[in-house]
Amino acid sequence: MVHAYPSIRESAGAGLGSRADGRGVLACAVLAASCAGRDYSDAIQAKLAAIRQQAASDLSCPVQDVQVDPTLPYMASGCGKRLLYSCTLGEGVDCRSPLDRAAFDFSCDRGGLHATVLSPKSVGVEGCNQKAVYVLMALSQTSWEWVKNSSSTINETKPAEASKAP
Repeated sequence: MVHAYPSIRESAGAGLGSRADGRGVLACAVLAASCAGRDYSDAIQAKLAAIRQQAASDLSCPVQDVQVDPTLPYMASGCGKRLLYSCTLGEGVDCRSPLDRAAFDFSCDRGGLHATVLSPKSVGVEGCNQKAVYVLMALSQTSWEWVKNSSSTINETKPAEASKAP
C-alpha cells in the first residue's frame, strides 16, 4: 500500500537541510526556546532597570543603592525606604507605583506624596491633606493596576482644638 502523504517523521525533516529523523526539528525547537527565554530575560531586566530608576526618584535614594525584588509585585528598597511597583506585560516597559494613581486621585504632585507598604499588595499613600490605601488588582493575566481601596481627608487642626467651643 502506498501512502499519498509523507509520514510525520518525513515531514519533520523536509526542507530543513537536515536528516529526516526529526533531529533538525529538535535543534530548531531548542534554539527557538533559548532565544525566547533570552527575550523574556531581557524584558525582565528592562523592567527591573526601569523600576530601579523610578524608585531612586520616589525613595530619594541613589540608584546604585536601590534593590528590586524580581517577583510581582516588585518591591524596591533603598535608603531605609521601600515601595511596590507593578508592570504590565507588553511592548515597552510600563511600571507604576501607587504614587502614580494617588497623584491623579489627590490632584497633587508626586513629590508631595509619602508611601508606606502595608502588605505585599497594598500601600498607604499620604499627602496634600489626603490619605488612601491602594491595592494591586489583576485586570487580566498580563495587566495589573493600583486601585484605591479607602480614603480620607486629613484635618489641619488637631482633634482637641477642633472640639473646643468658641
